[in-house]
This record gives sequence, structure tokens and C-alpha cells, in this order.
Amino acid sequence: MNIYFAGTMQSIFIQQDADLLSENHKLRIFDFSKHAASFSNIHNFLLGSMLEWNNIKKSDVVILWFADYPALPFVILSKLFRKPIITHVGVGKCQLL
Repeated sequence: MNIYFAGTMQSIFIQQDADLLSENHKLRIFDFSKHAASFSNIHNFLLGSMLEWNNIKKSDVVILWFADYPALPFVILSKLFRKPIITHVGVGKCQLL
């Protein structure tokens, strides 16, 4: 199976998922930490993510780690090419006041 995997690869949890998936599947990885490191660089991120359209089109499923602004272009492209999407939703540090 061809999987398009997008997430922050600096995270050990995300890296472990990618490693497990790559054992049995062909993985194409888009690293948010390289492309979406700061919101001020959003124009470069949008351009870079839209240039991934062909890789998304060739994939069987798109897996996104975290439902945050970097996931939006991939959700749009996945829907455009009618690809199933798996999105991991996590909670960062929470603090009660």
C-alpha cells in the first residue's frame, strides 16, 4: 500500500508510527518540522505542500499527524483526489487554572 504520511518527524511518537508503517508499506513522508516550522513562513509551506499533489494522488491513503493548520492543504488535496484520510488528534500540555 502507498501511504502519504505528514507530520512533525522530530517527535518520537510520530517517528515510531512512520517506522512501523514503513515495515510493510511504501511511505512518502512530508516533515512539518522542515516545512512548517514557523507561521511567518506560511507562504513557503503552502507552496511546498501544494507541490506534493502528485504524491498524494499516487497514494492509497493519507495519514496526518495532528489536526492543525499544516494539515489543511493535505486535507484539501486528499479530498480533491478522493483519498481516505487518517488524522491523529492529540492534546498538548493542558493546564487547569
